[in-house]
Amino acid sequence: MRLASLLPSATEIVDALGLADQLVGVSHSCDFPASVIPLPKLTRCRIDVDAPAAVIDAAVKTDAASTESIYVLETPKLKELKPDLIISQGVCDVCAVSGRTVSEVLSELDPRPVLVNLEPFSLVDVLATITAVGDAADVSAKAAEVVSAFQARIDAVREATANASARPRLMFIDWTDPPFLSGHWTHDLIEYAGATNIMSNIGAPSVETTWEHIIEQAPDVLMVACCGFPLDRTLREINGTQAETAIEELRVKGTIVHILDGKSLFSNPGPRIIDSLELLAHTLHPDLVPLPTIHLK
Repeated sequence: MRLASLLPSATEIVDALGLADQLVGVSHSCDFPASVIPLPKLTRCRIDVDAPAAVIDAAVKTDAASTESIYVLETPKLKELKPDLIISQGVCDVCAVSGRTVSEVLSELDPRPVLVNLEPFSLVDVLATITAVGDAADVSAKAAEVVSAFQARIDAVREATANASARPRLMFIDWTDPPFLSGHWTHDLIEYAGATNIMSNIGAPSVETTWEHIIEQAPDVLMVACCGFPLDRTLREINGTQAETAIEELRVKGTIVHILDGKSLFSNPGPRIIDSLELLAHTLHPDLVPLPTIHLK
């Protein structure tokens, strides 16, 4: 079967199912596993992803107010590759090309491929996407094995953190300029890892806030993992900005601040979201949950 993945989490699911060698094309953002990097790129971004966070945010808002998507689907390349199955998403038009965009070009493809749209808003949904891809790729039994293994890891974290002596009030943000309170599956990560979610959106998109509001909430713990940014990029974005000033004020007031990788982990609803849960739980409760092995590359 010839597979086309239009988002990183789908590519990682395909790999977890043992089907990476059947990929014929991936999105411009797909870089894990390393074997997919040389594959043809089926999408591109219309905005400068190397621009400062504030500039990216402004560009995204401008496009959101128009009829144009910030992502372009490379339709001629897709036609040339003739995939049997295309995996896209319907969660966030800011994160990857949308399934709606793909649907609009399906009639132009011959033969017409099957389209699977992934729409996870919780950890349960993330596991369901693995099942959906497995079913569409005719490897349902393998998908069931993968899901069972991931569920066992989730259960182990929840069992361990159930014994936590305290559950810190935790705020999670996934953008810094302006700050956004993380949504979607983040609530599950926070609660399962042994903390109490304050302000993060439950099963819904991230929502914009202000650093003043974050300071007012006085969280015990602030987690920062910018969507699509690796750790070093997030640190650069914070340096010399209002975010840095606010974070220092929070630290003075007693908030513990952790800055993490959002590209490979927390904002990516693929198999490594389980690594994210284990890492978050270890960070909060190192005596209860061991440090997981994290594969960032």
